[in-house]
Amino acid sequence: MFNPEHAQLCALSGTPAYVFDTDVFRDRIARTSRLLGSRAKLCYAMKANPFLVHIMAKEVERIEVCSMGEFRICKEKEIAPEKLLISGVMKDRDDLWEILDTYGGRCHYTIESLNQYAVITEWARTEGQMVPVYLRLTSGNQFGMDEETLTNIVELEQDKNLLEIC
Repeated sequence: MFNPEHAQLCALSGTPAYVFDTDVFRDRIARTSRLLGSRAKLCYAMKANPFLVHIMAKEVERIEVCSMGEFRICKEKEIAPEKLLISGVMKDRDDLWEILDTYGGRCHYTIESLNQYAVITEWARTEGQMVPVYLRLTSGNQFGMDEETLTNIVELEQDKNLLEIC
């Protein structure tokens, strides 16, 4: 949507500029949420625009955190742990344990590999806390697990009370 004020800002800067109108963004989120109704909730992937995380935390169900840098930004901005979806394949054991030691089961986590499953269940068993997780099914790329692995995790978790599979 063209806004004459934005054009004036760009002209004043004397260099190419990117103007991000948070009011327009909030309006778009509200319209999208109304269109979705109760069928789905919105999650903000903060990758390219972490400067918006404090605004987005008020507008969406979850904030997707895929790196330790993003985690530290959310912690510094005091984003409620209940808003965080800790996701991504790059986290090693120390990273996951740091997040789990900080927020425990107050965040939601994705499990994208047997290794992540082992790390999260080890922490849950050690701390005696249940951890809410989403099991990520691959679409055939490098992200997530195949159907057989995912099914095996569900079967392994029956009666263990370590993971809350969402």
